Amino acid sequence: MVTVGFSFALQASEKDNILVFDGNEISFISGTDTLFLGDRKQGSYISVQIKIINESSEIFQISNVRGSCGLSIPSWPRNAIEPGEEQNIQIRFDTSSPGNYAKILTIHSNTHNSRTIIPVIAEIIP
Repeated sequence: MVTVGFSFALQASEKDNILVFDGNEISFISGTDTLFLGDRKQGSYISVQIKIINESSEIFQISNVRGSCGLSIPSWPRNAIEPGEEQNIQIRFDTSSPGNYAKILTIHSNTHNSRTIIPVIAEIIP
């Protein structure tokens, strides 16, 4: 578990939850490289969908999606995402302990680097 020493109050907007595959890599449409979940109450249920859009002319294939401790991935696309198609990754964030947290979402796919690492940040308030 990695803890971070800062606070923030912004919740993830819908735009922050959209990844785009351009034929080479995937990145958030918002331009950021981090998914900010904002302030959340301890013991609350955090479940977030991340939309993936294939804007390339290539097939996008995800081979695995993993979360660091406290970040689970109940569903992700197992089939190829054809050009123009959209799919979703579902994540769940553990809110059992208060504090500032940075979790890691790792997407293994046919991108240029084969692995995309996305920090997922939240502050859990007692």
